Amino acid sequence: MPLIPDEKQKNDFVSWIKKYNRKNAENIIIFLVILGNQIHQKILKITDIHELDLLLNKISLKKGKRKRSYVEALKVYKNYLNYLQEKSQENHKAEQYIGGELFADQSKRGTAAVKESNGFDFEPYRKIIMTKFPRGFRIESKLDIKRFRAFWEIANGTELSDNDTVIRERIAHNTIRYRDFVYLPEMMASEKTQKKLLAYIESCFHDGKKGVYFEALYNEFQSEFEDKCINNPDMLKSYLSGIDKRKYYIHKNYLTATACTEIKPVDEVRDYMVSLGIPISFDNLYKALPYIDADTVYRTVTGTNSRAFVRNQKGEYFHADIIQFTQHELDVIDDLIHQSIDNKGYMGGKELTDEIERCFPSIIERYPFLTWLGLRDVLAYKLQNKFSFKGKIISPYGKDLSMADIFAYFAKTHDYFTLDQLNGLKQDLGTPIYFDDVYAHSLRINQEDFVSRDQASFDTEATDYAISRFCTNDYIPLKYVSFFGSFPDVCFPWNEFLLEHYVADFSKKFKLLHTGFNAGTPVGAIVKRSSHYSDFEEVMITELADSKIHLNRENALQYLVDIGLLARKNYGGIEQILSKAKLQRQRKG
Repeated sequence: MPLIPDEKQKNDFVSWIKKYNRKNAENIIIFLVILGNQIHQKILKITDIHELDLLLNKISLKKGKRKRSYVEALKVYKNYLNYLQEKSQENHKAEQYIGGELFADQSKRGTAAVKESNGFDFEPYRKIIMTKFPRGFRIESKLDIKRFRAFWEIANGTELSDNDTVIRERIAHNTIRYRDFVYLPEMMASEKTQKKLLAYIESCFHDGKKGVYFEALYNEFQSEFEDKCINNPDMLKSYLSGIDKRKYYIHKNYLTATACTEIKPVDEVRDYMVSLGIPISFDNLYKALPYIDADTVYRTVTGTNSRAFVRNQKGEYFHADIIQFTQHELDVIDDLIHQSIDNKGYMGGKELTDEIERCFPSIIERYPFLTWLGLRDVLAYKLQNKFSFKGKIISPYGKDLSMADIFAYFAKTHDYFTLDQLNGLKQDLGTPIYFDDVYAHSLRINQEDFVSRDQASFDTEATDYAISRFCTNDYIPLKYVSFFGSFPDVCFPWNEFLLEHYVADFSKKFKLLHTGFNAGTPVGAIVKRSSHYSDFEEVMITELADSKIHLNRENALQYLVDIGLLARKNYGGIEQILSKAKLQRQRKG
């Protein structure tokens, strides 16, 4: 008996499609009508889902330009029939509670039909698939069909008279397809595993979960699939789709208990973290939300649109909604930031949290788990429409400032400053000193002091000439220029720091190749601009190749420190440099 009157079927189906935001409703109807004409059957008169599944299998085996469109249209119609079934039977679900656990009547789920309504016996087909194709049967493969026929003749003592198309249809009737292979349900998972799997899914929905992710489900049951054919989440999806014709709705990454349910992981993760009320580690979050795969949870919390999820410390997050400030507290915090911006153009994140701890110890008492990092970042979320928060820097709204910007600004706005002042700024911001940006806007005249660039006037021709008396080859370690008697006057005494800065930014004939500026020791090589050296590693390779040392990691690092190319016995690419130095030494003989 049809689920709906014949004359209403088309209109009701179209209305259902449009209700769930499918823009191509009319096209779906057209494809179903065209397909029906081709197979001499009115598709919209089919109300038996099992019959529709047989048709789906049959169409999926055929070839043709419109095959994909037909299959998609049939799947939409199948979802519609599922919807009608659920609607008509929602008060008659065969579920019962035993010992406080939820069980569903799933005794026939996942067991392939052995006989069709016409009495055809599928058991010989099933037996060959089970015993001779334990890793799956390639449904489109002519070779596998030939093998199947051979196994049939051996098992039954007679040739299989069915043609290839019929064989494929009968195998498809009993199996579940995944990509090019088909499997009997029991080849993919045991009956015990199937019951546990379905009970787990039921418990998730009974607990109010909107959906269950295939990847999370696979991770939960991975050990159960050992010695079976399911070896990835997509394969599990195909299995569930095959064994569960009516009860669940299969989506791209998850399954749901109701039709057209849209799952938003961010809602699930947010609701849990807000209800928890304290920070949580990823490991514990994964355990709390086992029905969502771990990668999705991680991306939800740490992704580009996840500012509401606040990092409290490494690997630990909370949701911003669990932290509440009074209006008075927010007003004072707003004033503190404005005052700092008015004075120096920015405020450091650590500077702000220190001020809050001083002004409002009650906030820390209310939320004792808050680190300064968590406090700063939750304020960044709540005040995002008033100020710009970039890393550890707070600046006027719409004017992002980086750490590099702050150090550059500091150097530009001071005619004179010291290394101690830079260290103070470093501590306020909780960051290393950005020496490149400091050097770009000042002049270092010795280890402790910096001045504005306009306070020195270099005679570049005379200074380069003085350097050339030391650098007679293509390069020389900076450390080897230690006597400055021949250098012209520059208003400040010459030393290795002033020389380092001069070669880096002012010389016309020389350049500085190094690992970077640092607080205590100028290092690197003074290199002629006319030489072929363009990379600091090339200098280190040449120096090591020409040295007399035994080339190993320890010796090489110590040697490079001794001659002043490196400040410390540490360099990330030393193994590659050693390899090239050995090769260069061999070539020279």
